[in-house]
Amino acid sequence: MFDSLPNLITSHDYYTRSFNTFLQATDKGLSSKVWLAENIAKLVEKKEELSVLSVGCGNGEIDLHLIRNTLLSLCQNITYHALEPNPNRFTAFTEAIDSSFTATQVELENSLQFIVPNITFQLFQTKFEDFTLPTTIQNYDLVLCIHSMYFVRPLTPSLRRMIDFLTPSTGLLVIDNASPGGTCQFPLLAGIKSADGYTLTSTNILQTIYSLYPLDIDFRSSWAPRLLSRHSLVQANLYNTFIDVSCILKEESTEMDAQAELLLAFFAKKVLTTATEQQKAILRNLLRSMSVKGPDNRWLFWNANCFITFKTPAQLLKYDSN
Repeated sequence: MFDSLPNLITSHDYYTRSFNTFLQATDKGLSSKVWLAENIAKLVEKKEELSVLSVGCGNGEIDLHLIRNTLLSLCQNITYHALEPNPNRFTAFTEAIDSSFTATQVELENSLQFIVPNITFQLFQTKFEDFTLPTTIQNYDLVLCIHSMYFVRPLTPSLRRMIDFLTPSTGLLVIDNASPGGTCQFPLLAGIKSADGYTLTSTNILQTIYSLYPLDIDFRSSWAPRLLSRHSLVQANLYNTFIDVSCILKEESTEMDAQAELLLAFFAKKVLTTATEQQKAILRNLLRSMSVKGPDNRWLFWNANCFITFKTPAQLLKYDSN
């Protein structure tokens, strides 16, 4: 009964408003900043130059925080490439760079370049599937996927390309996702699928990562709640997330205000401007089943906590692109 509703990512303005509403209701951004700062500082070796690719950089808030507070203390010079297909988020990132630095802007054929002391930013308004490695760079020391793997199509070839982009033996791929049962799995529970009939969740993302490893690798020794190895290829984080969904789940009223509808739209990954009251009620009840009632009549949408560390050398994951 949800097939008639447009996918959220097809409406850039509606997506931006719903995503901003979601950010106001969750501690996810703070959790990402803390986790990335603590763990990347342990994993990235100090060096003169560092090359970074960020897949799905959004408005750049987390990336800029990581660059300013962590990477610049480890590396003297940074080449930073970022991919963001959403035009509103892309524009927000460029504005954030302008407001944070005194930058020289250069408009290239398929990207925008910002040059600041010690950092060269290059922003591409494209999906990872359509991204071509620039001729100015051979490999990346660090590839970031911060809440973006859900939207990568097709998953397995894209992960293989990311691995192929890494500096041999020392390159690091960092994936930061919501945990299984989290926000991006909600469309599956609601029976809603993406435009191509498939919705990515943390579960099948991690299963695909597993499938790229040799069959004789023992994964049992890779599960650990800490990150210790400087030579790990893949670091995946699934952390506690608390989202206050009180505005959706108010028991005293069946009506939703504009902010509540936008937040529900983000969970459902659907544009709800034409949704019926019955459809909204079904989505609301599904969300209620995944939430707990906290103090002061607040409803908390909860994700479980897990850290995953893979310690397989990068060369074992190289594949034949031919």
